[in-house]
Amino acid sequence: MSNNGDVEYDGDSWLFSYDDTRKISEINGIDDVSLSFTEPPSLLGKPGIFIAIQGMASIVRDKASFEAHWVSGLDRWFPEGTQTPGLVLIKVSASSVYYWDGEQNGQVDIPRG
Repeated sequence: MSNNGDVEYDGDSWLFSYDDTRKISEINGIDDVSLSFTEPPSLLGKPGIFIAIQGMASIVRDKASFEAHWVSGLDRWFPEGTQTPGLVLIKVSASSVYYWDGEQNGQVDIPRG
């Protein structure tokens, strides 16, 4: 995923995948998706965090988009980089983000134009 702390979250999540996976065929049938992320409590006692994103997914096959969202660690899963055969991007445009961090929780609605 390219939301790696180097960018400000704008409501879109980008994830690389292979085209021939079950998740891609499911997105092609129903594009309403949920993403969830967790981080465990820190060693210093700070609570963990849970984030759930509701949104619409689309499949992107544009090589320029691959280049725009590529980060160096991805070659572990995609050994030929952006030229990996069968590579696609999943774009999830969030409509709502829910969060819990052990101290606060809430929802952020993301307006779409």
